[in-house]
Amino acid sequence: MDQQLLLFEVHNPKEKRGRRHIIKSFSVKAHANPRLCPVKTFLTMNSQRPQSSVASLFLHSLQPHKELSTRTIQSWISKLIKLSTTEKRVSLRSV
Repeated sequence: MDQQLLLFEVHNPKEKRGRRHIIKSFSVKAHANPRLCPVKTFLTMNSQRPQSSVASLFLHSLQPHKELSTRTIQSWISKLIKLSTTEKRVSLRSV
């Protein structure tokens, strides 16, 4: 990972293709404006997060060593999507 590109994988434990779990690879490019840059935001957040044995982007704020459920993360993202747009009927799957 460098300052211009963030690479990550999303592992979907519920979906399978050919009896294998689906793993999707993503890359996010840095934005010219540091205040809008998702790469800089992630690097800053990652450097300030508490130490944890959990290898997940999202941590339980009160118990950082406890993994969050997929349902909890899904509800957080859904709420964020609803707050970030005025469009009706936008869902996590449509993004």
